[in-house]
Amino acid sequence: AAQQRLRFTFSDVRGPNQDHVSLSELLLYDANNVQIEPLEFSNPDGNSNQREQVQKLFDGSKSGKWLDSNWLSQMPPRSVVELVLNSTATRYNFLTTPKGPLKRDPTEWKVEVLDKCGIWTQVDSQADVVPPSQQGLYIGFSISLEEPTSCTPLAPAPLQPQLASPAPPKMPLPPDIPLPPSPPPQPPRNPAVVASTYQIRFEEVRGPVING
Repeated sequence: AAQQRLRFTFSDVRGPNQDHVSLSELLLYDANNVQIEPLEFSNPDGNSNQREQVQKLFDGSKSGKWLDSNWLSQMPPRSVVELVLNSTATRYNFLTTPKGPLKRDPTEWKVEVLDKCGIWTQVDSQADVVPPSQQGLYIGFSISLEEPTSCTPLAPAPLQPQLASPAPPKMPLPPDIPLPPSPPPQPPRNPAVVASTYQIRFEEVRGPVING
């Protein structure tokens, strides 16, 4: 048989001066009114002493109790009990504790089932429940199972189009700067003319030696 995962979340107690949440038994039944014993159970984020741990909810004894002292450490207050069953539960009852303050009796909770799509789906919720005045049963709670016919994966969020960055404007090329015209070629000097010039200059300064 297919297994079923259930989650009970307790969110309010009788009070006043709330401190913890507590129960003696959690009783589960299938469609044929046969009691179901859970295969696994846990109290995530709960805190219980050795004698008041979550297995006390399923030990068949009215003299013990489960107590979660971490109930008020959650904001808003809550305590969770998770179960794995070997068959499908359709209803459930609670048995209040034989001893201890009545203020710890649950008065508000919800029940969820992990469906075949892997999603926790609420199948029952209760609020403003009046617990028995002494140890007794809360009775008459049903689980409404509506399994999805198919699992449709969530479509991924559409990607935002990426806007192309505008190309930087092209800078106009600087105008060509005309080079200055090359000077006209100089005619080659005639060595004879140069020597003659120097010779003439020397002759102009040559003169008689004047002794001072």
